[in-house]
Amino acid sequence: MPYRSRNWWIECAVFVSVSAACTVLLALLWIVSLGGREATASAWGFLVPGILAGLWAARRYRRRHGG
Repeated sequence: MPYRSRNWWIECAVFVSVSAACTVLLALLWIVSLGGREATASAWGFLVPGILAGLWAARRYRRRHGG
C-alpha cells in the first residue's frame, strides 16, 4: 500500500511542531538557567537538538502509521 499524501503532510506537521517546540524549550531552559547573568550562545546549540527531536518524532509517526 502506498504512503498516502495525507500521512505525509501530517508527518511534516509533526516534524515542524516538535522541532519548534523543542528548540523553544531548550532556549527557555538556557535563559532560565542563567539566572540574570549575561552570556552568549550559538543558535545551532538549540536548533540541532530540536531538529533531531523532530526527525525522531516524524520517524516514529511514520512507523506507527504504516509508512
